Amino acid sequence: WRACLIPLALTDQSFAVGDWSVHCLQQEVREQQKRLQAFQLPVVAFGHGDCKPSNVILTNDDGIIQFIDLELAGVHYRGFDLAKLLRTDSPTAFTATNRRHLLETYANSLSIDTTTVATFQELEDEVNLLLPLTWLEAAIFFVYMADSNPDQAPMWTELARDRLASYKQTSCCL
Repeated sequence: WRACLIPLALTDQSFAVGDWSVHCLQQEVREQQKRLQAFQLPVVAFGHGDCKPSNVILTNDDGIIQFIDLELAGVHYRGFDLAKLLRTDSPTAFTATNRRHLLETYANSLSIDTTTVATFQELEDEVNLLLPLTWLEAAIFFVYMADSNPDQAPMWTELARDRLASYKQTSCCL
């Protein structure tokens, strides 16, 4: 929640992207927080916080991967990184088959630790529940960047507008 609320607190309160004022975004964050608390998501874990394909790099030909851009790492809902990784906003998005394979593999790896067992369906439900939050968090980051960088405000504002449209689209179905 800090990744959403702190940038908004630092943004000029008169700044807006279309109908989305800073105050409206703050209210939306609180509503999302209430909504997720009502679902009583069972698992929080240490996570990357910005897990997306561009933050995962292959370091050599042995298939070893490395995570970069770790400033948002910390305690998150377990499904948040999965939702962010599996978002379908780019041509490199996961296919339905690959998505299922990733979630099933993740669920199977959790069965090693009997305290955090999860099924594919539980992970799929978490990902779908948290997907809107990934869009909202990204939009808030771009709102903050637009306010903080007036020279590049049009670019950041357009990115915020795009993420808010995706947020609206995914949150309307809950």
